[in-house]
Amino acid sequence: MSARPSWHKGILYDNPVRSDVVIKCGSHEYHAHKVILMAASGLFYTAFNGNFSVAEASSYEIDGYEPEIVESMIRYIYKSPPSDKPFERPYYKPSNWPSDCTLDWTLQCFAIANEYQVPSLCRAVTGYITESCAKHVEKLKSCNKHDKTFSFILDHISAPYRDNVIADRLLIESVADMLTKSFCHALIRPEVMELLYVRRTTRPDKPPSDPVSTMFRPVTMSDWSKKNASRAMSSMSNPGCSDNRRGTA
Repeated sequence: MSARPSWHKGILYDNPVRSDVVIKCGSHEYHAHKVILMAASGLFYTAFNGNFSVAEASSYEIDGYEPEIVESMIRYIYKSPPSDKPFERPYYKPSNWPSDCTLDWTLQCFAIANEYQVPSLCRAVTGYITESCAKHVEKLKSCNKHDKTFSFILDHISAPYRDNVIADRLLIESVADMLTKSFCHALIRPEVMELLYVRRTTRPDKPPSDPVSTMFRPVTMSDWSKKNASRAMSSMSNPGCSDNRRGTA
């Protein structure tokens, strides 16, 4: 008799059967199993396998995240297939969350996956966000029209790396690589330059001589004048397409 696929552990999701720990977040509680959490998460492995009081505790408190984010990570650990498939947002995202929360929700998922060291979830979220960015780049290739959603996405991707030291660089590296391979005038957009600058200045693993690190000069957006940006964008824009920001003071 063949063994059942590993994803059948999903039947144990929030199931008190054989549960030896309750994950708590605010007023929300989820029945879990230390061995399953340890197999998926580096942080849980350390917590439950070390000489810490939590290793023998019957509950584990998670702070700093909305209960829905914690729920999504736990559901992913229990219900995800044993391979890196595209991130299926409707499957992991709580049904009561509005669609306009998608970006914020996915970035929070990346944050908790990074903190709890769940690499497969980091890869899944990165793939979802990178694909979303690529779609916006395709739109910008044909028209230089300002895309507020694209700007919003890049700003939110840059912020965690700009404001914190994050070991998992998969998200910003994947988006930056996608952008640098897209040879179009989207590359000179201020928000794109900012993301590439943040990526460059927060890469302790790359020497200054690295060609990727020196692809863009080390400037902040305060040094990037609107006049020069407008002139460069005007010279590269396609006929018949306008930039909503062109000509601003």
